[in-house]
Amino acid sequence: MREQFEQNMQALFGDKDAIVVSDNQQLVDWLTGQEIKATTFAQIEASEQALSHVLAVPLNYNSLPLRHVLRKIFANSSVLWYPLASFSPDLDIAKYSLEMFAYSDIVATVYKNRQVVAQLLMADQEVTLRGPGTELTIGLPDTLELLGRTRIKLMDDEHVALGNYFEVAVSPTDLAGKVDSQMTVSGTFRIDSILAATHREFQGTATSEEINQLADEIRQACPLQVTVENSRIVRGLEQWSDRLQAMCGPDDAYRSLTEVAIGTGVVPLDKVDWSLNTVFNEGATGVHIGVGNGLNGVHFDFISQQAQLLDPAAPPLPPAINNADDTLPTIQLVDSIHLRNDEDGGALVVDDRTFVSARVNESALILLQALRQPVTQEYLTDIAVQSAGYQQEQAEQLVTLFVDQLKQNAWIR
Repeated sequence: MREQFEQNMQALFGDKDAIVVSDNQQLVDWLTGQEIKATTFAQIEASEQALSHVLAVPLNYNSLPLRHVLRKIFANSSVLWYPLASFSPDLDIAKYSLEMFAYSDIVATVYKNRQVVAQLLMADQEVTLRGPGTELTIGLPDTLELLGRTRIKLMDDEHVALGNYFEVAVSPTDLAGKVDSQMTVSGTFRIDSILAATHREFQGTATSEEINQLADEIRQACPLQVTVENSRIVRGLEQWSDRLQAMCGPDDAYRSLTEVAIGTGVVPLDKVDWSLNTVFNEGATGVHIGVGNGLNGVHFDFISQQAQLLDPAAPPLPPAINNADDTLPTIQLVDSIHLRNDEDGGALVVDDRTFVSARVNESALILLQALRQPVTQEYLTDIAVQSAGYQQEQAEQLVTLFVDQLKQNAWIR
């Protein structure tokens, strides 16, 4: 575990000086036994030790220092928060959550975030989330606000929640429960598992025992099928409606979606224990929808483990053009390139590694579509002649310039 753990900490903080800080001495002792550097909030506060890079793992908000004390302790620190206390204070669940963090590939997870972000930003009017028993259509607003981490390393003095690394989320409602009239979520959704979470400043009246009892009851009844219409769950949870209503807050809050998110974790799925209530499971894979905001009501996440964001199929290669000469070197677009057609016949091109974008005309789009699979430069020249109408010599010159530019941008391999 230690080696994988340190690799992720190195990726996140840029060095090996990062330390885990928790409010639970037993967890700290367990980590120390794994040869992972760890200490408690109390020890840091007492020693006034300056820390540069911290993975903060609270298990119980009641034993966490006050906010002004935390600001003083971490005044010059980069802090990645792993808020296990919002889900469960259980020590064994904390150990599992840290082990799964170690087994995850943080770098690959962020790359997946970039791909999902690019795909959502490039989508025209709607996207589809699909899996066994799940078919959700999201109507996208003109201005799309996304929550998801696209940079791996934390900046100096930056504080980030670990969950942001493992999902890309949109919110059909704000914290006050106001519905975004320009965003709609409708369809069917299969619930395979459920999580329950509350904020440190939770103002609801439900006790942790009541919350856990309801979550366990629903979890044991899974899989469940619910129907979503205009960003509201309208069928499928009737058996628990009274308790969900009481826990999620006023105004029928348990029906209104506060979150729709694509899980982007690159994790060993055979090690995921879906029976545990932990933030790690939220973005391990699949798609989840949430109700309640965690402040004036409990936040419940419903997970469809096999659902995914559909990626529209790339256009086929133009027919009747021979690319049979396998003795010549081939080129191909890298996987990070996304195309969105414009009304004028051209397209917007976005690289999800850097979010560099460019607009291309119709002729360039034809060539880019051909580059979705390995082709020779001579093949591209033939396409330019037959599909774009260029003369042979002119096509050769233009394709050479075009390929050179793609190489400079690192858009082909």
